[in-house]
Amino acid sequence: MPICKTIIVNDSTTVKVWRITESISDLLTDLQLSEYSKTKLERLKHESAKKCFLSARRLLLDFGINDSNLFYNEDGKPFLKNGRYVSITHSKDIVAVVVSDLDVGVDVQDYSEKLLKVKSKFIGVERLYLKEDFSLDIKRLTMIWTVKEALFKANGKKGLNFRDDFMVLPFTEDSEKSIGWILNKCIPVKFNVSFFNIEDFSLSVVLKN
Repeated sequence: MPICKTIIVNDSTTVKVWRITESISDLLTDLQLSEYSKTKLERLKHESAKKCFLSARRLLLDFGINDSNLFYNEDGKPFLKNGRYVSITHSKDIVAVVVSDLDVGVDVQDYSEKLLKVKSKFIGVERLYLKEDFSLDIKRLTMIWTVKEALFKANGKKGLNFRDDFMVLPFTEDSEKSIGWILNKCIPVKFNVSFFNIEDFSLSVVLKN
């Protein structure tokens, strides 16, 4: 399964991305799954979900990480037994995995007007720099969504509000960097944000400052 893109975010952070074209049987070839992963795979009902799950394991293998070295905490956040940080994302047939020495989150999302339907659930202070007509600002709307999803994954705790507990500082459509904050803490936590375009998808990586 060919990797469509490798992104070096910094000296200790790498993202690997590809588009799924293989069958489930192809993805399973020579792939050694832990008992936990075998059970989880069996519980997935949709073929697309199974393909994303297996593709992420194959991406980890390309990092030199066996599936048995991956585990999850009680909130579902993935960790690596070697002490490094990992985050996994997918949208449609695009899957991405980031591995870093720093606490990290990643998210990918296709540019789509469907986010207009849920804008009130994740756009907070960001409305101050977005265009008044959000339909004219789909790219940045999508970029904000991916940053907040990535912050949620990096935080690894349930119960946070995307609109009020996460904040993305102003940026333009062509920006490569921004700053994200997790505000639902006694002390706000700052993350460095990196933006990438993957064909018709927005991909954001957040790294704890």
